[in-house]
Amino acid sequence: MTTPYRADVVGSFLRPQYLMEARERGVEGEALRELEDQAILEALRMQEEVGLPVVTNGEFRRAHWPHLILQIADGVELIDGNPVPVAPIRQKASVADTDYRILAEHTDRPIKVTLPQPSALGMLWNEKDSSGAYATREEYIDDVAALLNAEARALAAAGVAYIQLDAPQYTVNPLEEHPAMLEADRRVFEGVEGVTTAVHLCRGNTRRPQDDPASPYDPYAADVFSSFPVDRLLLEYDDYQAGDFTALQFVPDGMTVVLGLVTTKWPELEDEDALIRRIEAATEYVPLERLALSTQCGFSSRATIQNVTPEVQRKKLELVVRVAERVWGYV
Repeated sequence: MTTPYRADVVGSFLRPQYLMEARERGVEGEALRELEDQAILEALRMQEEVGLPVVTNGEFRRAHWPHLILQIADGVELIDGNPVPVAPIRQKASVADTDYRILAEHTDRPIKVTLPQPSALGMLWNEKDSSGAYATREEYIDDVAALLNAEARALAAAGVAYIQLDAPQYTVNPLEEHPAMLEADRRVFEGVEGVTTAVHLCRGNTRRPQDDPASPYDPYAADVFSSFPVDRLLLEYDDYQAGDFTALQFVPDGMTVVLGLVTTKWPELEDEDALIRRIEAATEYVPLERLALSTQCGFSSRATIQNVTPEVQRKKLELVVRVAERVWGYV
């Protein structure tokens, strides 16, 4: 199911100070839920005010983006700050309830919910703590893929407009691991109908030294871009480390590419005309009607990431909306 969404939002937003302080104090249960609800509704108002056509809950119920599994599954424990499978995972809650419904009750805008890729959650397995439940990482990933597919189906049934799979492992894992990763990740969308689907090939919102050799998409674009059964592909192009747009030649017909040109890693505001020129450059490979614009990543995939201020965050989102209106005439 395709929809334009010329101005897109990746997912996470800066956590309010009061929410971070509450977690540091060990606030839990209903008291924490009320603070999360407050933060989510504040983020919703902000997104509506800047004019975004699609909204998220800011991922405020997660201390870190893979921590979604703590929300929805038993069998996982925090060990040294990381969720680790210690028993066979069993669904205990649904993001349709925890992440979607609060937004649906307070807005008529389309809602996006983000899910971590099974391959990324597979990194939480370790032999010492997990082998009693799962003999291998692959067995664990198999259960995770089934769990996330159940979540995606539940979200579609609940009426969510847009489901995004956050997939950073393709940018860091060896190419020979990609086929198994694709097999697991594709399962998330099996049987999911009536919603816009997307994959975010993430490079992260952590600041890197300028000489850090992050690899471009080119080595795996031909195999990966066409292997996802999704409507939209969100790619990060905010700095030279992503390479140029030549990898876009491998985007299949019918798929929309969301260009992540506005950085969340630095506070400087991009020049509008320069952004428009980059969008025009991308049309050499993908027609304008199949392009959209977003920030390159979320603003705070880990709660402690605070690269910009809330004021700058808002200005960056306003910039995305403003440029989208200039280029396409609507958002």
